[in-house]
Formats: sequence, structure tokens, C-alpha cells
Amino acid sequence: MSGGPGQRQDDRGDAAGPLRALGEAARRLTAGAPADDVLAAIAAALAEGSGAEVVLIRVLDEEAGLLEARAVVAGSSALAAELQGSRVAATPEARPLNPERLEFEIGLQLPLGSAGRSSGRLELYRRARPFSPAEEGLAWLGAEYVALALAGSPENGGPEPLAARELLGLGGDVLATGLDEERTAAQVALLAAQGTGAVAAAVWRLDEDNSLYLAGSHGVAGFEDPGLVTEALRTREMLSIAAGSWAVRLGQPPLGALELRFEQPVVPSDELLDALMTFAARAAHALRAGERVRRQAVELERSRALVAVVGQAIAQLSLAHTLETAIARVAELLGSERLAVYLVEDEEERLLAAAGRGLAGPHTQVADRLLELARGPLRGHDAIQVADAAADPRLASVRDQLAETGIESAVAV
Repeated sequence: MSGGPGQRQDDRGDAAGPLRALGEAARRLTAGAPADDVLAAIAAALAEGSGAEVVLIRVLDEEAGLLEARAVVAGSSALAAELQGSRVAATPEARPLNPERLEFEIGLQLPLGSAGRSSGRLELYRRARPFSPAEEGLAWLGAEYVALALAGSPENGGPEPLAARELLGLGGDVLATGLDEERTAAQVALLAAQGTGAVAAAVWRLDEDNSLYLAGSHGVAGFEDPGLVTEALRTREMLSIAAGSWAVRLGQPPLGALELRFEQPVVPSDELLDALMTFAARAAHALRAGERVRRQAVELERSRALVAVVGQAIAQLSLAHTLETAIARVAELLGSERLAVYLVEDEEERLLAAAGRGLAGPHTQVADRLLELARGPLRGHDAIQVADAAADPRLASVRDQLAETGIESAVAV
């Protein structure tokens, strides 16, 4: 589906696209791109992700006491030209758009600034439809990115670059709001390096087996050996310092650690240490949030694929072929080698195995017991999950059948 900047994505749209665009804008800023180009990229990402028909980024001119439109995205090129460079008083109620003439309302008006200092305002306009909580969240994230761009680029009319403590604090705010999951680790490393003056930084993550792997890095130094991080996690110290390197634990319990490398050995001041600990906590939150987003995206994609293939099968195939198709697709999506579909066979409502894979023996009797539970004590549940079938008292009546079929755990819907 195509359309203007303000067009809403359909249900199949890539919801992560605007987040990736914000991350790309941040990287362009750190690479030295002109601030106006970065602001334009942020505005375009917000228009795409929020469904706003007009997005304005206004930057404060302190001498004149006015807010100047430095980035504009609008569905109409004439309206964009009219608004670009327009100036209004630096008050919340001041706005250049005439609702009666243009039929727009200000849906969101967010302040820009850092360290208690105002630097501008972000405005999003849309025709008489409220912004959803998700769209508001994206707008707040965009406002943080704009503030970061203004704080880090003196040439754009904003304040001078932030001190390490302030940069870590602002970077932590951005991370806590949520980033593109695939790039969060690299963004953590980038912001940590900028805030501490490290020449290189890396985010190490713990996998399910508690083994460390490199999730993201910034800088030229190679990160092949996680020895310092391993020691830091073993000693349970929040910060471990070796020759020219720091290791900071991420989260409690830890999900990994942040490693920083310096040209010369350095000991952090108390002020920087406090800021670094706060940053680490927010970075851990962002990484965990990214994990949840990834898992939800995987589950959503699985559900969509299953609904699509079963819907097609129902429309085109017989019942037997439909069930076989469903079994094959569910096995592929969930990585399960043993599953079955049972249908009610007679008036006594005994089950018949209609399609299955990898099961042998009296597994239908186990299914009968699960159906009893679903219609009885567990009738309020959408699904029944049995982690340890042999030890679960609810399945005591079919313990022999469990042993014969080799069923150790089960999920029944």
C-alpha cells in the first residue's frame, strides 16, 4: 500500500519501519550529517508511524523569543512550503495553522529540551481523530530524538554539546522509550561510548545457556574475548575496572554487560559513575523490551501465517486435507514434532484422532482426559498447559498411557 506521509499503515504494514527510520536518523547525526537533514528524517518517520497529516519541528530562537519551523512534513507541498521557516511565539497556545481554513487540529504538542532547558516544540496535526497510545508513544520517542539532535549539534541553533553525565541521561531516556529491537544493542554501545569518552563499546548478552554472545558494538576495537565481562558477572559487582576497560552489569538479574574500552586507563568520577549506573538500568530495560517486541512479532507472524494457510485450505481442500495442512503448518511454525487434531466421534463425545504427526500408542486416551479438564475444572482457560505430565495430578488417571506414548508435556486447545 502506498500513500502520502500522513497515510496510516494497514494491518499488514511494517510497524517497525518508523523505529528503524528514527534509529537511522540518530546514526546520521553521530556521523556528522547536517542537523536539518536529521530533523527532516525524524519528522518523516513520525508522519509515517503516527498517521499525522502534518508534522512540525520548531526550534527556539532565543534572541527573538520565537519558534521557527526547521522541519516540515505535509501531504500538500504547498502547505509544506507555507509552513517551512514560519515563526510563532514561544508559547503553548501559539500555532500557525487555522483550523477553520485547513480543517486541522493540533493532536499533539510536545516540548523539546534537555537538562531543564527548552529548545523547541514538536507538533502533530490530524483531522478530527485522536491519536492512539501507541502513536503518542512514538511521538514522545521522536521528541527525545529531536532533543538529542539539538543538544548534540551546536550548528543547528541549539545549545552546546552536553556533558557526559547529561548525554548519558538523555540517551537513557531515549532507550527507555524503546528502539528498533534489532539495533538496540548497537545504540546502547554508541550512546555509552559517546557519554564516557570510550574509544569502543560492546553489549554482551547471556543466552538461555548463560553463555555470552556479542549483541552489538561501536568503535574500532575487536571484541572477541568476553573475559572481563565474565569476571564482572561472576563477582556480581555493578562495575569492574581493568587496564583500560570497564564492564558494567546490565539489569538485575543480569541479562548481560556493557564493556567500555579507553585509550588510557581511567577511573570514573562519582558523578559519571552515577550517570552510568542510571544509563545501564535504562539500557537493560530497553533490551528486555526489545526481546518482548521480538517475541510478540514472531508470535504475530506465526498466527497470521497459520490463519492464512488454514483459511486457504478450508476454502480449497477437503476436511482431511485441511487438517493435514494445519498439522504440517503448526509443526513448522512451533518446531513441534508430535501433535494431533482430534474430533468428537459419537454421542458419548469420545475423541477420534483425525490427523497427527509423531504420536503412537494410546495417545487418544490422554486427549480424552485433556478434553474432560477443558470442559470441567479448566473450562475458563483458553488452553491447557501441562509442563510435567507424569507428575501432574490432573493426569493421574492416564499415567500408564503417558508412559506408553512417551508424552512428557502437552498443550491442548
